[in-house]
Amino acid sequence: INVVNNTITQNDSIGINLDNATDLIIDVKNNIISDNLGIGVLVIKPLFMSFGYNNFYGNSRDISGGFPDSTGIMNYTNLNGTNCDKYYNISKYPEFVNPFNEDFHLLSGSNCINAGSTFDFYRDSDGSLNDMGAFGGMGLLINKTEIYFRNVIIGHNERNVFKIFNNRNTSFN
Repeated sequence: INVVNNTITQNDSIGINLDNATDLIIDVKNNIISDNLGIGVLVIKPLFMSFGYNNFYGNSRDISGGFPDSTGIMNYTNLNGTNCDKYYNISKYPEFVNPFNEDFHLLSGSNCINAGSTFDFYRDSDGSLNDMGAFGGMGLLINKTEIYFRNVIIGHNERNVFKIFNNRNTSFN
């Protein structure tokens, strides 16, 4: 399971819930997971877990479950000079343009800019280091024609809204 370059915020419950991850390989990177009323990320017993270059901030509890040792212990510094854990996860206010009107672009002073993975594959379209969140990286890549959500719980009204935004100057072609 790959969860890469997402903005997961303002949920009434858990931000990312992988509580049935037994025997799965999970890669969670370059995400902003903030202001969720429950746990930011819950993972139970994955076969292998890679969790790096994320910003988790303002959740009732940021992480819980089978995370690599030292996740969330901010004893290091990333390339931007921001305190981080040894996997380059940070815990800073994301500085969205206007989160109350669902504008989750980052303000120019955000600690999430150029704080994502340093691998060339993840670089932003301008060639700079990856920005964390939905507007970082090269853009949308979906290689499935059908997306299946198993055991999705979307709050008390059971409404499920899945939005795809194209934040680049090119089309989805």
